[in-house]
Amino acid sequence: MNDSKHVHKWECLRADKLICHRCNTVAEIDTLITNNRNDAYLKAKVDILSKQLYAGDLKKDAREKAYAWLMEHSPDAIKKDEQVSLL
Repeated sequence: MNDSKHVHKWECLRADKLICHRCNTVAEIDTLITNNRNDAYLKAKVDILSKQLYAGDLKKDAREKAYAWLMEHSPDAIKKDEQVSLL
C-alpha cells in the first residue's frame, strides 16, 4: 500500500531511519534531508527562472535555455496561452 499521494507521518524507527506507518515506507534520515534540499532547490530555480522569463530580463540565448529548462522540469510554471509568446 505505498500511496505516494498522502503526506508521510514519519516516526523514529532507529537512530538513522524513519518509518511512515501509513504506507510502511522506511527511509534513511540523510536521504530524506537530501531529497528535501533537492526539492527546495528545484522550486527556487523554477520560481526565479519563471519570474525572469516573464519580466523579460533575459537575453535571447538565456531566455531560450530558461524556457527549455522550465518546459522540461516544470511545464506548469509557464501559462499555456503564453508558451509561444515568451520565446
